[in-house]
Amino acid sequence: MKRTAISRAMGTTYISKLASALVLIWTGLGTAEAQWNYEVDVKSQISANALDCTSCDLSGNDLHGTRLKNSRFSGAILNRVNLSGGVIYKSDFSGAHLRKAFLARVQASEVVFRGANLNGSTMTEIQIKNSDFQGATLSGAEISKGAIIDTNLRGANLSRIIALASSFEGSDLSLAYLDGANLTGSNFKNTVLVNTKFGTANINAVQFDGARMEGARLADVQGLTQGQLDLACGDGKTELPVDLTIKYCAETMVANEVHENGMHAGLAERDREIALRSERAIRHAETLLEQATSENRRLLELIHADLLAIQRKIEN
Repeated sequence: MKRTAISRAMGTTYISKLASALVLIWTGLGTAEAQWNYEVDVKSQISANALDCTSCDLSGNDLHGTRLKNSRFSGAILNRVNLSGGVIYKSDFSGAHLRKAFLARVQASEVVFRGANLNGSTMTEIQIKNSDFQGATLSGAEISKGAIIDTNLRGANLSRIIALASSFEGSDLSLAYLDGANLTGSNFKNTVLVNTKFGTANINAVQFDGARMEGARLADVQGLTQGQLDLACGDGKTELPVDLTIKYCAETMVANEVHENGMHAGLAERDREIALRSERAIRHAETLLEQATSENRRLLELIHADLLAIQRKIEN
């Protein structure tokens, strides 16, 4: 794509710091570096590469459709800024202030929002992946139909967010705070929810397949069913509503058995874990053999013999 240098006043106020630093180029970020689910249709697409706007103030400016790559906005004041429909790649917004910012349909990858303030922001249909929101504040944000995938949200304040039919798949929300959030119909598959505080969040029809909930606080949530918990795992510290249960995560079970019961004490810790897992597999194989039909018995006998051989090698 041909590169064209341009300069432009943004909104009604010309930002001198931004103007002096800006070398605007049409970089075409929708390339192999960043694969997006849909194209953004906007009239003006300002593009910037390696822009340094550290601690600058762009509050209230209309920057819709802006494309940013390798840029720095750490500590910037971006309250009520309109970045809707934009594309952000490998940029840093650590500690930035984006209160009530308009980020609808923004597409972002490998972006850092550590400690940023996005309270009350509009993030509907946003698409974010492989990014970092650790310790960020998003209280009251509107994230419905958005996707925040494979992203670090550890310790983030997500209280009172509205995230209807959104996806957080593969993200880490350990120690996050979700009191008062409406997560109805959202996807939390394969998320890490260790010590996550759900408070009174509405989690009706939320998918928790493969989610880890060790120490999660779910006692006061709305809409939680046993069926949802059956697809997740937790531990003895997971707090649940009365009459609901959750199975232990496999790693937690092994760790408890190894450290509390002292099994296979003569082995290194890694070998002890392998020995425990093989013992469990042998027991399951023996149970299946008791119920086996003539069609699958031979295969189960081979599996059982292999497991016994592995067990002997570990212990010898």
